[in-house]
Formats: sequence, structure tokens, C-alpha cells
Amino acid sequence: MKNDSISLLEKLNQHKETLDKNKSIEEISLNQEKSFVLLSNEEVALVLAHRAKTLRIQLNKKQTDITKVSDLTKDIYPKFEQSGKVTLINFIKIMRGLGRLGDLENILKRTLEQTVDIYKDKNTLSKKRVR
Repeated sequence: MKNDSISLLEKLNQHKETLDKNKSIEEISLNQEKSFVLLSNEEVALVLAHRAKTLRIQLNKKQTDITKVSDLTKDIYPKFEQSGKVTLINFIKIMRGLGRLGDLENILKRTLEQTVDIYKDKNTLSKKRVR
């Protein structure tokens, strides 16, 4: 009886995982146009993975093509498309492989407001009287 209940519990968990996976796929589609500010970290990763997959398909490339040109091991890119999980170095390789490395150039760049603030701070410091 105990073995039956364990297998039933396992089946229920598997079914729940399948439902959760299908739900997350639907949510990804809905979240494609939302600002990243409104999404969880996991949702942002999944949206990026979905965008990468969409771009790969538009480029008429197979997963193995991106894997080769990105210099990745064979399981990394497919896993990224499915889960959104990848190291930063491998994400950079993927972006390079998709021909979109330049898209990363503006990440963490100083904003105009920050640049103005730095300029103001430099002028303020130089105008102070030294005793």
C-alpha cells in the first residue's frame, strides 16, 4: 500500500510540474511586452530565453548552429531556451552567436543624469575655498 501511495504521489507531482511548465509557457507569452521592472528574476530570464529562441527561429538556425557558433557545449543552449538559466559568460557567447552582442553595450552604462551629477560634483568641489 505504501508503494502505491508513493507512486501516486510521484504521479501527482509530475502532473503538477507539467501543469506548472505549461502555465509558465503561457505566462511567458503574456509577459513578453511587460517591463522587466514588473517581472521576477525568473520571469526576466524566461523572457530573454524566449526572445533568443524567437530570434534563432527567425534567423532560420537550429539550436546546434547557435551552439557551434557560440562555442558552447551541446546541452547549454537548449537548456537556456527551456529554463532561461545560463552563466553570464555563456549568455554573452549566446548573444554573440545570435549576432546581437551589441545589444549588451548599454547595460549598466552611466545614465545622462548620472553623468550630469558627476559633472556638477566636480564643479562644486573645484569652487570650494581652500584654507
